[in-house]
Amino acid sequence: MKMLTGSVVFIPILMSLSGALVSCATTSNDVRASVSLERTECFGPRCPVYRFTLYSDGRYVWDGRAHVSVKGVVRGSMDPKVYATAMQLLRDAQYQEFTGDLVCEIWATDNPTVKIVVTDASGQQTISHYMGCQGFSRQEDLTKLEDNLDKVFRTRRFIR
Repeated sequence: MKMLTGSVVFIPILMSLSGALVSCATTSNDVRASVSLERTECFGPRCPVYRFTLYSDGRYVWDGRAHVSVKGVVRGSMDPKVYATAMQLLRDAQYQEFTGDLVCEIWATDNPTVKIVVTDASGQQTISHYMGCQGFSRQEDLTKLEDNLDKVFRTRRFIR
């Protein structure tokens, strides 16, 4: 009889815990907003190859692939204000205007590509900048944005 009473008490506790776990899972899945900066391989000089993704809650994922001091995947967290700073940089640079293919005046081979991916509730926007593409409208603005995101994300700590 004691066993039955214990089982009856155990079931509501288990049900309330499973509800709490579902609630936790839902909360973590709601955090989808992120900014990624990726630099690809080049030929010739050693270009760092990596992807850094920062989520709106401050979590980040570093994926160092080549010519970096920290290879592989590293997960960590930063102050969520860093995400807000990155988004402000993107807005200030009017990142949504960088759509489609960049029209290049000069095209050089063997350069890396820099990709910025912004994901939020409205969807995802990818800016792909092949560094051999020169002379396009707002080239300096885009290059400055890429470099500033590197600074805000502090990617240098993983590269050197």
